[in-house]
Amino acid sequence: HVGERALRHNRDFRLLWLGQALSALGSTMSSVALPLLVLLITESPVKAGIVALAGNLPFVLLQLPAGAYVDRLDRRAVMLTCDLGRAVAAGSVAVALVMGELHFAHLVVVAAVDATLAVPFQLAESAALRRIVDDERQLPTAIALNQARTYGTELAGQPLGGLLFGIRSFLPFVAEALAYVGSLLTVLALRTPLPAPARTEVPHLRREMKEGVVWFWRNPFLRSTALFVSASDFVINGLFLLLVVIAQRRGTSEIEIGLMLALGGAGGVLGSVVAPLIQKRVTSLRLVVAGVAWIGAPAVAALALATDYVSTGLLLGLTLSVWPVWNAVIMARWLVLIPDELMGRVQSAAVLVAGAPVPLAGLTGAFLYERIGATGALLVFAAIMLLVAVLATINKTVRAASARDRLVTHHTT
Repeated sequence: HVGERALRHNRDFRLLWLGQALSALGSTMSSVALPLLVLLITESPVKAGIVALAGNLPFVLLQLPAGAYVDRLDRRAVMLTCDLGRAVAAGSVAVALVMGELHFAHLVVVAAVDATLAVPFQLAESAALRRIVDDERQLPTAIALNQARTYGTELAGQPLGGLLFGIRSFLPFVAEALAYVGSLLTVLALRTPLPAPARTEVPHLRREMKEGVVWFWRNPFLRSTALFVSASDFVINGLFLLLVVIAQRRGTSEIEIGLMLALGGAGGVLGSVVAPLIQKRVTSLRLVVAGVAWIGAPAVAALALATDYVSTGLLLGLTLSVWPVWNAVIMARWLVLIPDELMGRVQSAAVLVAGAPVPLAGLTGAFLYERIGATGALLVFAAIMLLVAVLATINKTVRAASARDRLVTHHTT
């Protein structure tokens, strides 16, 4: 039985991890190549922004309905359909480029299709992960390994996407299409049954969406931690653009800015590797949830003291290194708390609350920079993180969940 084996011997988890590593690598290459391609064929930053908007809107608009459909359908079928659709979309760009028939509207549609299919895929993947890793003690490790995959593919995919685009503009999109095909094949090879949850009522989209939102909002742990994640992710995402702007204004070269961001990404990879070890040794849920924010607040503030790209990258890496522990513990608890028949809907509500402010993070950082300067902007972000730390420390729900964990651990030992 899957839950009785060590995670490293879990065949289906390894397959799912590999497939999503390929998929993430392909989409990361495309995220670099697509704006370059828009600028190449249109020479318009505004049109590049339109394509970016088309790639961001589905995350907000489709989370709740996608969650309802994921809970109606076989999770494997959802992932296969999404992989196939994304492969066709990416491949269509490569074909149009080779034929000399690529138009701006085509890129807008491709960005929207890719983002639209990514939403149900991610929800179905999380639901599948809960089935594949059915021992809840292994979930934090599984989630930490997934985070390491994300950071690693970003580190590799960004320069690779730029390199392939420089060789031939269609190559990143060929690689992306092949990556989605690779993901599709790994999903096909999974042995764990991933059927749609049993249900008795007649499907009704509005009622199903409402059930997910209500269940999420009535669960105090999900509600509180989703709000904490929302604020912290807002800070982390806002930092990226802000630090790039600060570096450019200081005369830092593009290569040095890339190295600065790579140091930050390396910190995230390192944190993902050590997250399972920390999670096993730090048994207090409250200490993890509040402690990470307490570390993050001064780390963000310290960025105001950095004077060059190396020190900035190292401090960014320190900041990102603690977040995998936070995500592993919180996301694992979410997967344990949410019933399988509501997994898609409740997750979609939680993800929407946690991620809705993120698209505004970069704009906020840039606005703060223009209004109050680099130091002031960084201190505002640090203050947000400090508020998260204080609220997580005094939150009764987190404290109660931590106390229950200690009682269970004591009883078990």
